[in-house]
Amino acid sequence: MSVYARLADYVPDRPFFGFRSTRVDRDARVLQPTVEGLAAAFITAMKSIQPDGPYDLAGGCIAGVIAFEMARRLAESGEEVNRVVLLDTLFPNAYHQMRA
Repeated sequence: MSVYARLADYVPDRPFFGFRSTRVDRDARVLQPTVEGLAAAFITAMKSIQPDGPYDLAGGCIAGVIAFEMARRLAESGEEVNRVVLLDTLFPNAYHQMRA
């Protein structure tokens, strides 16, 4: 059982969806192996299930950086983001500095 499945038990009153990173989506398109590309792909998948916010996002390690980018993009587009939970995640700017 993943840590996210256990976490979902603590928020039974909220929709809880998990996304797995893959190199190819179901339409056989290659996903961008970047934080930005994954955030865009996950937002598209999330909106196919829940088209409108408010959204609560969470992620651990690199998934936290992706959740942060998702929240930034959603807020920038006028969507409501209630909270972003980062578990064992570097501050996003630190991550980008490490990649440089």
